[in-house]
Amino acid sequence: MKSSWQKVSVIAGEPLLARLSLNSILNKAQIIKRFYKGEIDVNFNALLTVNSIRKFTIVLHDPTADILRECLNVIESGKLNAHALVIMISGDNIDGRISFYSKAKKNNRIINYPYIENIDRQKFLQFLSGWEVDNNIKISNESKKWLLDNAPTISVKIKSANKNIDTYNLDVLNSELNKLFSITDKEIQLIDIKEFCVFEQTSDLWAFISAIITCNYELAFYMFDSIVDENGFNSLLWLLNSQIAFLIQIKDLLNRGIADPTQIQSQLNYNRYLNKYTGNDWNKLDTKEEPTINPWRIRKGIETLKHPNCSLSRLVNQQTNISNIITDFRFGFSEDILHSYLVLSLCGVVNYPNFDYL
Repeated sequence: MKSSWQKVSVIAGEPLLARLSLNSILNKAQIIKRFYKGEIDVNFNALLTVNSIRKFTIVLHDPTADILRECLNVIESGKLNAHALVIMISGDNIDGRISFYSKAKKNNRIINYPYIENIDRQKFLQFLSGWEVDNNIKISNESKKWLLDNAPTISVKIKSANKNIDTYNLDVLNSELNKLFSITDKEIQLIDIKEFCVFEQTSDLWAFISAIITCNYELAFYMFDSIVDENGFNSLLWLLNSQIAFLIQIKDLLNRGIADPTQIQSQLNYNRYLNKYTGNDWNKLDTKEEPTINPWRIRKGIETLKHPNCSLSRLVNQQTNISNIITDFRFGFSEDILHSYLVLSLCGVVNYPNFDYL
């Protein structure tokens, strides 16, 4: 039985780190048989116990309790003949009430990779250093400093602690860094991140919004052309409209005394509107998983709204100006003229005129 447990690994926690751990195991296997939740056939028990000349590794992604019970019976009987059995769990979702997991923990077969909270700067820098070593390429100190404050984040549920935490989204970050790695064999510079990384575009938009809220029209004009080049004028208008509407929502909550980012996220999510309706059989209708507001956006919004010029009435006026410019752009007004009116009116330098189409 002890030798059977030595073949077992349960990997959970931060998705990217868990996958990297899995890859290190799979490199040693000759044959890999993967199974996903709900896809295991009736011959699974035979697969666990079959004597084969060619050893193989079995990987189970989020298996059901019934499958885990079957695995436990085979392991405890000492009949596990696979080269290795790997259980991959999505995030921090190990259910300690299931006997398989309690026995795996007792035999020290669980590897749980902790998420990196967005306030843990030291661990994040350690991740970047590890990425440099693995890929044999340097990230400039300027880039690392920028990434500490601007790398993508996500809110995750930590089951063991029964709470949500804001963490760095290593999956997205790794994907973007790999993109840079594929196009340069030198040190990754901040200019590379700003030019090629998708999440940087959002950061640039926030910087532009910060400029118009602080009435810094010179900086706003400076940033405007590059943002239009990346997104197009029409797309920029709708992005601005969405972001200003988002700030209006946050400002309203702040004015009502709701300042905690977690409470703001809860207010902005749609969970209170879901699972409210029933079908013809009076049972609740299934709904999709609740959309989650990125906590990074909420923090950036709160930070932006700290400026004394950022009143609710001014934000509403800015959104009205954007809506009017969208309308005028559709009616064929010159883009060059609208560019100037957009920046100057949002900065409060001029009032956007009401044009008569008749």
